[in-house]
Amino acid sequence: MTVKYWTPEKKRHYKELLDKLKKSREYHRVQQKSWAEGRIPSWRDIKKLKALNYTSGLNKSEARKLVKINLGEHKD
Repeated sequence: MTVKYWTPEKKRHYKELLDKLKKSREYHRVQQKSWAEGRIPSWRDIKKLKALNYTSGLNKSEARKLVKINLGEHKD
């Protein structure tokens, strides 16, 4: 006699994995959309601003301007 592959434990574990993947997909989808709209600065800019002791709460364009001004990259 063969053993069933989909035992109740395996089904539960598989559903948990699917839920975890779904949540991760949705999170990254929202983050990508926010980044594209300019609400989230890049990690490089965040790292540079932390080195300059700036707090978070800046959008992408504000963060980029601060990085350019404070690191001498600004050309006006």
